[in-house]
Amino acid sequence: MLNMSKHFNVIFGKQEEVIVMNRTVNIENKFLLTFTEASRYFGIGENKLRNMASLEQNPDWLLYNGSRQLIKRVRLEEILLKSETI
Repeated sequence: MLNMSKHFNVIFGKQEEVIVMNRTVNIENKFLLTFTEASRYFGIGENKLRNMASLEQNPDWLLYNGSRQLIKRVRLEEILLKSETI
């Protein structure tokens, strides 16, 4: 029988892990992040990330799943590495 427990985050020190159906996925191994996960991963406030998303017309670091916005972790990393200010 498959355990369909809810998704939840567990934080161990500075490494965040997401437990999904009894499998653990490190946040740095996830391709898509929620705004909350991205805020913790990048050390940028959720409001700042949402503001960055709203300033651009169809940013390439966002993926839409219906009306839900998900952040492409690697693409946003590339953008932030090139940026001097946000």
